[in-house]
Amino acid sequence: MNATLAEYAARGWSLKPVLAGQKRPTTKGWPDREFGPADFADGLNIAIRLGKHSRDLVDCDVDCEEAIELAPLYLPQTAFIAAGMALGLPLLEAKNTVESALRSANRR
Repeated sequence: MNATLAEYAARGWSLKPVLAGQKRPTTKGWPDREFGPADFADGLNIAIRLGKHSRDLVDCDVDCEEAIELAPLYLPQTAFIAAGMALGLPLLEAKNTVESALRSANRR
């Protein structure tokens, strides 16, 4: 998990520890607190605070066959789309994404 934490932190993403099986952080004051590798003990998952806190990161929920089929047509190619599609978890940084998606759609 340390390699994953280091990679996500290097991308400038705001990382939050989450208990396994939970969907949101429960640590008091989590929205304003910065967490480091020492805060992610065994049994904790990594949550990423999306939006302006993480370089305008967006999570595109692509969890049905139709969405998976259409995603490459409408979402710009990123490392996370390529790797995450199998998991149904494409992530992309939204800066200039709308313009990129429109250019891509117009080429088809």
